Amino acid sequence: MEKLESAGRKNFLFLVAVMTGVAIAVGAAVVTLLYHSAFEEAKGRFFLTAASQARLLEAVARFDRQYSRKALPGGAWSATFTQLKDAHEQIKGFGKTGEFLVGHLVDGNIVYLLSHRTQDISTIPPVPMDSNLAMPMRFALQGKNGTIIADDYQGHKVLAAYHHVDILDLGIVVKIDLAEMRAPFIKAALLAAIVAAFVFGIGIFLFFKFSRPILTEIEQQNRKLLTNESTIKNIYLSLQEHTLELEAANALLRQKDEEMRLLLNSTSEAIYSLDLMGNCTMVNAACLRMIGVNDESEIIGKNMHGLIHHTTAAGERYRENQCPVLKALHADKGCHVDDEFFWRADGTCFAVEYWSFPIIKEKKTIGVVVTFLDISERKQAEADLRAAEKNFRQLRESLSDGYVSVSMKGEIIDFNAAYMNMLDYNEDEIRSLTYQQLTPSKWHAMESEIVEKQILAWGYSDIYEKEYIRKDGATIPIELRVFLARDDQGNPLHMWGIISDISARKKAEKRLRDSLAEKEVLLKEIHHRVKNNMQIISSLLYLQGKNSDSAEVQALVIDSMNRVRSMAMIHEKLYRSEDLAHIDFSDYIHSLGQQIMQAHLQVAHRVTLDIQADNIFLPLDSA
Repeated sequence: MEKLESAGRKNFLFLVAVMTGVAIAVGAAVVTLLYHSAFEEAKGRFFLTAASQARLLEAVARFDRQYSRKALPGGAWSATFTQLKDAHEQIKGFGKTGEFLVGHLVDGNIVYLLSHRTQDISTIPPVPMDSNLAMPMRFALQGKNGTIIADDYQGHKVLAAYHHVDILDLGIVVKIDLAEMRAPFIKAALLAAIVAAFVFGIGIFLFFKFSRPILTEIEQQNRKLLTNESTIKNIYLSLQEHTLELEAANALLRQKDEEMRLLLNSTSEAIYSLDLMGNCTMVNAACLRMIGVNDESEIIGKNMHGLIHHTTAAGERYRENQCPVLKALHADKGCHVDDEFFWRADGTCFAVEYWSFPIIKEKKTIGVVVTFLDISERKQAEADLRAAEKNFRQLRESLSDGYVSVSMKGEIIDFNAAYMNMLDYNEDEIRSLTYQQLTPSKWHAMESEIVEKQILAWGYSDIYEKEYIRKDGATIPIELRVFLARDDQGNPLHMWGIISDISARKKAEKRLRDSLAEKEVLLKEIHHRVKNNMQIISSLLYLQGKNSDSAEVQALVIDSMNRVRSMAMIHEKLYRSEDLAHIDFSDYIHSLGQQIMQAHLQVAHRVTLDIQADNIFLPLDSA
């Protein structure tokens, strides 16, 4: 019996040892499976988080490039990064070592821009691109996407997902230390081992305390328990797997909901949605701000048409069956309206442009989403532009001179009535011509040079003259000045100018030139006759001097003759000159010197005449 009991004890101990080994193996397998399942789930969750953050950041960046270029000093890039930073300041993170990082490449170094666990990002030093550290961020900045187990920027072994943001050339990394991931599973394995050892110890103790029947019964119960335990474990594992999947799905749903809320509240466009009854189901911050409501609870569940779209700007009641938003809801098609008004909570209205689109689920319309903009400033600008254009056209038509605008190729774009009357063409005929066709060919080279060297270089030309060809073939002289219009990028857009018909002025100038020529001939004739009269006076003085025997009288006569001759010479120079207003004093001095020498021939051989005078022109009064 004792041998039997000893054998039974040995068998029991052997069974206990086997069960212990099996329990340890099963526990290790379970823990390993749970670890690998959690590991793969974490990889997928991290990659999905990194990818969704990258896509969201790209969407916000594209929006900011279009609408928020001047919102911040840094432009669209600064606006996008500010929204990303503000959004992540509200996220507490995951785990003790879980971290969301954003970085970019600067001079061959990885520089981190954002970490929701680090208030002062400058505490994270730059990491060389060729270093063995920060491998996930290096892969992201190389344009790669995926997951990896590698060293982070601190040298810790981490599980990380990385993703590249193309539009901003940034890298996104979501990571957690492997040690943190493994810790709960190691702890669970140790706890399971301790519990198993305790249970097996109690079993051994009970074996030695109770009799074989009890032991047999216990063994039978143990068999049942083992069977039940296996079933329970399978059920537990299945429940645990479904629980983890449900928790992951709920976490992802909450994350997506938060991201969607942040994105909606980051846009400058107002957005709200309605159910089939026209009641508000969602509203973003821009919508609340534009309609003057402080909290969304004031309008959620209420009829939006009755709140903001109930009356036209003229004060007439806007019925729901006339509302394009509600028509889109019932007609299953979108609409776009830019000439209506919405009403604020304070009773004032503002001009809006809105788009309404049905929300369709499983081929059924379940609501409508409306996006709108406050276009009050745009409407005012359009009104101001129309008024300015009207004033410009009135001013243009009131000009007595011609106005014309031409393309850079020369096609006539716009003109006023004075220009049309100047050329005697009708409106359609002028629009079919170019300014080159209206200009005689002899002016083309000169005008092309003016366009190239003045208009394109300075933005305007000097005042210049040329000719136009009228409809009847006659040419008319004109005077014009041309200006250049440019687009927002500074590229030449078109040219415009003011043209004056100077036919009357040219005729007046010709009459003036003819009159001056006639007067010039008369003046030369006067100078010629004055010179002849002075010659006669000089001859009379000569005859008078010959009749006198007095040397003194003869000297006075000769002096008078020389004076008269000098004045006669001035008049001779004038009527022989092309310039009647000035005397060539140098030529006059030479001629006068020669006459003086001829008048004193008796001593001229003892005098050498040396005159040094530059070209000097004296006014007639001074001469």
